[in-house]
Amino acid sequence: MVRFAAAILAFAALASPVIAQVVHTPPAGSAERRAILDTVRAPLIEHVGGQVEFVVEELRVGGGWAWLQAHPQRPGGADIPPDEFIEDNTTYAMLRQENGGWVIDNWTYGSSDAWWVFYCDKPGRVVVADSC
Repeated sequence: MVRFAAAILAFAALASPVIAQVVHTPPAGSAERRAILDTVRAPLIEHVGGQVEFVVEELRVGGGWAWLQAHPQRPGGADIPPDEFIEDNTTYAMLRQENGGWVIDNWTYGSSDAWWVFYCDKPGRVVVADSC
């Protein structure tokens, strides 16, 4: 019985870094979700001109990192046509928490490359692990 308890404790010690990095999706309307989307919105507004809202396909947050895959549109749902050089306007972003806020580590508008796999063996892996 003592060996069993020791084995459980050893497993818990090994698993604790994973447990500490629980990934979640902030609910619509939450302050956390709004802060992440607003951080990505700023450079996108500059890129496409005019106001932007997101239709979020995927948003994962954990371990001080956030991963976003979303389709930007104009407020009210009007399309933002993609640039002449890209097929669609899907926006991808990897963010990290810094000084209590979110900063963009990397982002693209209409990328056809899976650049986020770069994070598979780096900090941030916890939110892109499904792609690794």
